[in-house]
Amino acid sequence: MEPEATRKDTIAVLHKEIDALLFANRMYWEGRTLSHESHAEYRRRQDRLELIRRKLIQLDSPGSRCVPHTVHEGK
Repeated sequence: MEPEATRKDTIAVLHKEIDALLFANRMYWEGRTLSHESHAEYRRRQDRLELIRRKLIQLDSPGSRCVPHTVHEGK
């Protein structure tokens, strides 16, 4: 697959993941019983959103290289 096609595919996959994370966050905020566990999950989603946003900025920069479909960055 061509690098530009792979980059576009990666961006599309990351945008789908953002949509899923934002949906889960909306469900969290609409929930009536907020537990410590649900808040921890919310924080993990927020951290993941930040990683994805940084990756999208990197992919959008001039001369960006092709990357795998998923973003795996450790803390």
